[in-house]
Amino acid sequence: MARLKTYEEQSKAVIEMYAKFGKVHEVDGSGDSMQVWNLTRKAMLPQISFVIGPTISGKETLAQALADRSNAKLLNFNTFCKDSGLDGEDDDTLVLALIQHLAEEISPRVIITDFPKTEY
Repeated sequence: MARLKTYEEQSKAVIEMYAKFGKVHEVDGSGDSMQVWNLTRKAMLPQISFVIGPTISGKETLAQALADRSNAKLLNFNTFCKDSGLDGEDDDTLVLALIQHLAEEISPRVIITDFPKTEY
């Protein structure tokens, strides 16, 4: 009973406020622990933004400023490919590696630059 009272007095208003901004995700906790974990992880995947533009357009500077102001992680796709030993791989392999990386990302927001490498 104390938990319900605490929820009504302290948590409910906060949850309702954040729900207006699309920041609340409901997770059905009635499944087994792996089902609940997968649903929770899916609800918490990072928000991803892409900054695109031609070479020397200032996109990296803009992306860094956005990352600094929004507490986001900045990920340069070319650097990611190089650091991951993926230089020279085909587009499908690169995209799958990026998706896997983002699935394991703990930062709530990620800004990606220099993606895609090709127009394909």
